[in-house]
Amino acid sequence: MALLGAACNATLDDEGDDTSTGGMSASGGAGVTGGAGAAGGAAGTGVGGSAVSGAAGTGQPAGGTASSVGGTGSEQGGAAGSGLPMTGGASSGAGGPSSGAGGMSTTGGAGGGSAGSGVGGAVPTDGCGASTWPPGDGTTLQTIDVDGTPRQYIVSIPTGYDPNHPYRLIFAWHGRTGTAAQVARNYYNLKNTLGSTTIFVSGQGLGTEADPADTGWPNTNGQDIAFVRALVTSLESSYCVDKSRIMSVGMSYGGIMSYSIACSMGDVFRAIAPIAGASFGGRGSQCVTNQVAVFAVHGTADDQVTFANGTSAKDTYVTRNHCTTMTAGEDPTACPASPTDECSCLEYQGCDAGYPVVWCTHNGGHTIPNWSGPGIAAFFQRF
Repeated sequence: MALLGAACNATLDDEGDDTSTGGMSASGGAGVTGGAGAAGGAAGTGVGGSAVSGAAGTGQPAGGTASSVGGTGSEQGGAAGSGLPMTGGASSGAGGPSSGAGGMSTTGGAGGGSAGSGVGGAVPTDGCGASTWPPGDGTTLQTIDVDGTPRQYIVSIPTGYDPNHPYRLIFAWHGRTGTAAQVARNYYNLKNTLGSTTIFVSGQGLGTEADPADTGWPNTNGQDIAFVRALVTSLESSYCVDKSRIMSVGMSYGGIMSYSIACSMGDVFRAIAPIAGASFGGRGSQCVTNQVAVFAVHGTADDQVTFANGTSAKDTYVTRNHCTTMTAGEDPTACPASPTDECSCLEYQGCDAGYPVVWCTHNGGHTIPNWSGPGIAAFFQRF
């Protein structure tokens, strides 16, 4: 298991509003230029095709950092970029995205590989090319009807949103008694890094009959997963979304919601990042069998969602993604005992190509470590 970070300090206690900075951030590889693209890699179950799965087509250099060619083995196709996508040659799919479509050609030469289940080119939705779209200012509370129940959410689209470019879509879920507006302030500190390449959506949980302010994600009679499905359909038709890069993040009840999504919608979501989350309510019997990449964070001293419950939820995807070993001598539960929130982030080895599992532990309680946002952002950029 590869060591991703150690001796990371400080925590935040507010489940809904992670405004911390610092920690690790990642930038992508350089954009590419060049001659006409070759055909993409063949279909496969991992990152498809050979090490070069179709070079970028002719055109202007990349407007920012971007994915380039596909890799082999368990690596993703090129380093994920933090800037804008290429304005010239198109990046090719390494075996196509998980939904089975080939890589997408943009302004330049030919794109992508043939269908596969690895990391590949973008899969645009019906909202691409639209001339108008709903508010995406990060503050407007929108409403959608879900089986007769009004559900609310907030959308934040990038500054300079391009309706012809498919964006990563990240759902961010609040903790118990939280609100969509709290999360939308900075989306667990992901917007600082991913704001130019990602559409964010923050959902509002329902309260209980006894206390409308006791909001959360119990998924009673499947109501919260129905909300997610309705949102995915609506957002894909309203905005230009990359269908192969839909992800989820949340803390506490929001982490539980992320695991629920992986369970019920693993065929739609590419990756999840639960902080202090677990799998509760017997939802395992409803799980689809699809694999999901996981970046899980949990405190060894958590007295609200126990460390054992968090470990069990993570282990579900260690097994499902066919991960094998941790690096010898490294114990992910052994954070040093100190007043600070020291941590250990370890990545399992042997996982199926494109479906890593990272396990980050810290010696704190039910908190959001300040390093979790940059760490999750770097993880999401791998896809």
